[in-house]
Formats: sequence, structure tokens, C-alpha cells
Amino acid sequence: MASLSITVPVPTVIPSELPKPIEISPPNILIDLSGLYEIPHLLVPIDLSNAGNIIGNRYVAQISSTHSTLFNFDIPTEYQGKTCNLVFHVPPESQEWWHPWHLTTPGGIIFSKLKVPATAISSSDSVSSSSSGPIGAVNSLESGGYLVNSAPCEAGKKLGYRADALGATDLQYFQMTSPVAGLFMTVSG
Repeated sequence: MASLSITVPVPTVIPSELPKPIEISPPNILIDLSGLYEIPHLLVPIDLSNAGNIIGNRYVAQISSTHSTLFNFDIPTEYQGKTCNLVFHVPPESQEWWHPWHLTTPGGIIFSKLKVPATAISSSDSVSSSSSGPIGAVNSLESGGYLVNSAPCEAGKKLGYRADALGATDLQYFQMTSPVAGLFMTVSG
């Protein structure tokens, strides 16, 4: 009796790629919020699972597998010739009844610069091709202020940035200055 051999091709499944950790340049520099700094003048979470959904301007950032957050900074003209440093601050742990920081799943955050600043009606659809690519990351969300990127200040311009989850991050936080929590732009030079 002859045997029959059948070869069945098995499709190659390519898992969706999660963003890889990015080295912070310079790595692991802690920065405090002192001297000249800017707060975001617009903070807009976007729903990645429902691209047309408009969430609108908020004070609460949402960064997870289903949400990213857009930030706008208005750079004053007097910053001409100075260096602008994008800094992300993680507040210290607190046992207070109200805390601005809710990290459900640890991970990191990857930041991109937007080609066009966000608006209050930005959605995932409207910014899908608006990013110029990653500019830096915070690989671990431990208490402190982390340098994400430094560049010459674009004085007199409105700049937009996007924060996306790195790995399985699930974070919601209230942008504030006391305790310091969120994305800020410090100025040096």
C-alpha cells in the first residue's frame, strides 16, 4: 500500500509590532520644573479604536493601546535663540485620596512631533498622517522629570506633539504643576 503525503502550507502570521523602546537622548536625565517653562495650551485625547470619534480638549491625558494624547505648545517670540526641552514629569507616589496619576498597566511613552498642531476637534482620523516620527521616549514611568527631546526654540510658533503608549502602558493623568505631572517645555540658554 502506497502512502500519500500532503504538504499544507502554513500561513506566516506576523504579530502587530509594538513600538520598541527608544533611548532617551541624553539617557535618563532627570529635569526639575524650574525657571522658564511652558504648559500645553491644548491637550486632546484621541480614540484609536474609533478613528472618527472626537473627544475634545481636556485636562486629562489618556495614553494606552486605545488612546493617544495630543499636546500644543505656543512658543513665545522671546525664546528666539534659546533651547526648548520637551520634558515629561511623573509625580511621586501618593496615598492622598485624590491623585492626578492613574497608571493601570506600567510601560512607557513614545513622543512624536506633529507636522500640524492639533485642534480641539482633532481625532485619530485627522492626525493619522500628521506625525513626523518619534522624537524621544520615556521607557519607564518612575517618579521624576525626563528629558524627551531638545531643539532650538521655534519662537512665535505653535507646536504639536503626540504621546503614544510604549508596550502595554495604560495611563490617565491630570496635567498639573503641583504635584508636577505631564508634558512641559522648559527653556534653557
